[in-house]
Amino acid sequence: AATASAAAAATAGGEGAPEDTSVTTPTTTTTAAARPSALEGAARARWREVVTARRRNENEVASLKDEYLGDTRLTEVRQSENEALEEALQRLEQALQGETEVMWQRDQLRRKVETLKQELTGLQRRGQTLQDQEAAESRSFGSFVSLGTPRISRPANGNGLPPQTCVDRARGNCSVM
Repeated sequence: AATASAAAAATAGGEGAPEDTSVTTPTTTTTAAARPSALEGAARARWREVVTARRRNENEVASLKDEYLGDTRLTEVRQSENEALEEALQRLEQALQGETEVMWQRDQLRRKVETLKQELTGLQRRGQTLQDQEAAESRSFGSFVSLGTPRISRPANGNGLPPQTCVDRARGNCSVM
């Protein structure tokens, strides 16, 4: 019966099978007195094991709780950092869209400036040509008046041919005279 109570005490802790605490000595009055002590010693040892295991488990649970709380705080910090980064990214995307529009406008203005430069160069050439023709015609008219002859002559413009003029400039139809 004493062995059964030791086994029940050992299993009450919830851990493993009970240890064999039976004594195999001849039956005497001294062994009967020693037997409850041996069972009691085994029960106390098993109780210490159970208490130690429980304390280890409690410490482990406390450690896991602390780790969980630390991880939760870290997660909150990372979430706030993530939100800040997302907001910064949105601001950069908006700025980039604005820059893209500005760069497109800049490119359009560059093309327009190039076109206007080419047009100005053409107009300057045309103006120089007209000045040269006017100077040539005024010399020709002066020599015509001074000679008093009805002959119409135009001086050559470097290639031996008379200067050419545009008759209908307003309509864009130029015919050479």
